[in-house]
Amino acid sequence: MANLRRNHHKGSGGISKFLVILLILGVLIFFLLYKGRHYINAIFDSVNTSSNVITPDEDYFIEGNRHDTLVHLPSYTGELLIHDNFTLSFKPEYKQAEWAAWTITKAALRLPNQKRKTFFTEDPKLTSTELGPFAYRGTGYQRGHLVPAADVAFDTAAMAQTHYMTNMAPQKRAFNNGIWRELEQLSREWAWKYGEIQVVTGPIFLEPIQFMKSGVAIPNSFYRVLLAEMKGKKHSIGFIIANDLSERSIHEYATTVDEVERITKIDFFFGLFSVGEEQSVESNYNSELWPVNENAFRLRSTRWNFE
Repeated sequence: MANLRRNHHKGSGGISKFLVILLILGVLIFFLLYKGRHYINAIFDSVNTSSNVITPDEDYFIEGNRHDTLVHLPSYTGELLIHDNFTLSFKPEYKQAEWAAWTITKAALRLPNQKRKTFFTEDPKLTSTELGPFAYRGTGYQRGHLVPAADVAFDTAAMAQTHYMTNMAPQKRAFNNGIWRELEQLSREWAWKYGEIQVVTGPIFLEPIQFMKSGVAIPNSFYRVLLAEMKGKKHSIGFIIANDLSERSIHEYATTVDEVERITKIDFFFGLFSVGEEQSVESNYNSELWPVNENAFRLRSTRWNFE
């Protein structure tokens, strides 16, 4: 019996030491995530971390940040954050971007994929508010990408930047894993087909807007607008999709860019049209020019929606 008690005592001491070690590790992790976040960011992002805020009235185009073409930005009312291969307009009152804009090119898709880092972290360029990686914890919503890492998979730094919390929006699991995933895949297929497409995407909020305890607003739906040149003529299409499970075809959510602009109050492709071209391009769309992938739709209906 004495030996049994000694063994039990020794076992309790081991557990106590184990708990102390766990406590120390917990403190270290907390320090790294919050106090040491700038050191973590330095590992994933070697670009200049100074804030880039441009006044909304300025006719500004991206230059020198590895876009293959000069892309005119949409109108914006948030804090402008310019990253390696995409740009965000971040709304501090919603704690997420009003839009993300980037270019997908066939040339970039041909490049070999780099190793993907999936560490969610704060955006070192964000100055208007704070948004940490645990802002969605316990809410049931996923951290849904606006700019997918797969679109910039040729660049390790850019992929790391797509995991900044400024590039996230609260998405239901079935939406993020399902129809949103399909639309992301289709966008790359269309870029491959036409050589290059301009993409702008973001959340839509309906009153009364619901917020998480962290202050992050919950979108009712999401939009995406795309612009491509086909045989010397520009064509566009828009999508508005509810933040929920869907078993319907992507094309059932298609609309004109003009309609998305009416709802969001954003001018998406300013400066990219010749005189008189904008009206004809943005007021129409042709679904046949944006073909769906029947295999992807089948995968969404049978598997992705339930992952």
